[in-house]
Amino acid sequence: MVKLARIPLHQRVQWIKRLTLIEFALSLSREQTTFVMGKKFIRFSSLFVSICVLASTGLSNSNNDENNEPSSKSHAEPVEYTNQGTEFFDGSLKDALAQAEREDKDVFVFYYAPWTPLWVIMKEAVFPDPDVGKFLNQRFVSFEFDLGNIDLHKGEFESVADDDEGIDLVEPTYFIMDNKGNSIGHAHGRASPDQLISIVSRLLGETDSMFGDLQTRYESGERSSKFIQQYLTAAIEELSFRQLNSDDEASVNAYEAEGEKYKQIADEYFQSKPDAELINETDAHLIMYFCEPPMRGDRLVEFVLRHYDEFLAVSSETAMSQFTLHATTNACKVTAEAGDEKFMEYVEALETYPLKQAVDYERTRRPQSDHLPEFINLKWGLDYHKERGAWDRVYEILIERLEALGETAREWDYMQVARELVQSDNQAHLETAVKYGRNLHESKPKNPNYAAVYVAALQVSGKKYTAVQVSEQYRKKMSRLSYDKEQLKTYDHELSVLLEKIKEAATSDE
Repeated sequence: MVKLARIPLHQRVQWIKRLTLIEFALSLSREQTTFVMGKKFIRFSSLFVSICVLASTGLSNSNNDENNEPSSKSHAEPVEYTNQGTEFFDGSLKDALAQAEREDKDVFVFYYAPWTPLWVIMKEAVFPDPDVGKFLNQRFVSFEFDLGNIDLHKGEFESVADDDEGIDLVEPTYFIMDNKGNSIGHAHGRASPDQLISIVSRLLGETDSMFGDLQTRYESGERSSKFIQQYLTAAIEELSFRQLNSDDEASVNAYEAEGEKYKQIADEYFQSKPDAELINETDAHLIMYFCEPPMRGDRLVEFVLRHYDEFLAVSSETAMSQFTLHATTNACKVTAEAGDEKFMEYVEALETYPLKQAVDYERTRRPQSDHLPEFINLKWGLDYHKERGAWDRVYEILIERLEALGETAREWDYMQVARELVQSDNQAHLETAVKYGRNLHESKPKNPNYAAVYVAALQVSGKKYTAVQVSEQYRKKMSRLSYDKEQLKTYDHELSVLLEKIKEAATSDE
């Protein structure tokens, strides 16, 4: 997927799901999987996941063993599918396989994450397409694995150890298997309805790729606008079959180079056409695919915003809202971290047309969305005001957060506020940090993080003698057991980090 060529590898790894088709099983405890909401990704142990379903022998045994509890859907009637969109099976993957066996179909598995724009577009704008629905419903029992709701699929996925057969796939991700659970093929990436149908047809062996002919024509010098549009559309389909092994530098470089090549061709294509001629269904899809990740200030992003309604007429509201809000959120992050006044400009733009229309649609779709102005202010407003040295505003935001939490506020919340306030140049803010730090330290005297923030607050507020006393007392208290020694290492590290932050804040203020 082209976006990988534009994101540093250390960030990209967070978004790659290491998926394997090695073995089938039925157990996964919540303890085996870590779901990090703040980072918005799933981290599976060893970074590998296998689709885990009953092996064919397991299925036959469960059906024949009278002592086993039958599945709630084991005797379900054939599902009546409509042509109004893809019908996703309501039940477990095990039951989906059983249903597929009764209907003599294969199984199509779609991995979905509700916080990622590309996945959202596939779920809400592509799978509901009537042509896609007709194609998939005739061939498959389709199953959706919601990465935002691991508990829903507990028992169907299992973490496995590192294996040479592991393959890296980029979201959105699609698997096809027969009704015995054997892999038929897989692909990934955003696609239009026609592209998805073509991708799945190729996975099933119903059609072949025609990209070789287009590549030959391109290499021979053909550059007409109509041809390049066709070539780029076909390239998106080809990229969906490319696999990435993030452990192999050569594989990563080759993957990125191919994506960057098509992006450069797309940039030249967009520049070669009059802007007005880009407002059509195919070019709208190409713009949203190759401008990844989108960013406010980009020529094409701004063009789409200026012609929002016209693009809406040739695209979908889901695609338009995700694209424009994602571009705005990205710009807010960058400008906030730089203390750039454009941060406020971008946030305010979310309250006016056309972004207000996108915000309203997104709020209805997902009330807790990262793209809403209140979330952006909460997440990056603090960085913006800190970078500009507006500590009174930072203080207000932090206290407002605690007040909003009320009785649900945890010690961790107070520690985070204290960690921020020790960087302030306002004595009143520092005294608040001292108060929170003292309360935390007294509540759990052996906690290294609480001790560190308390000592840092004392030191920066001018109470250096008390800071030394507290630090020495903590060290004496923690010097007896090997576990205590590890806690001391944590304390020293955390205190060092805090003092460095204080130093950086003081330097920036000067």
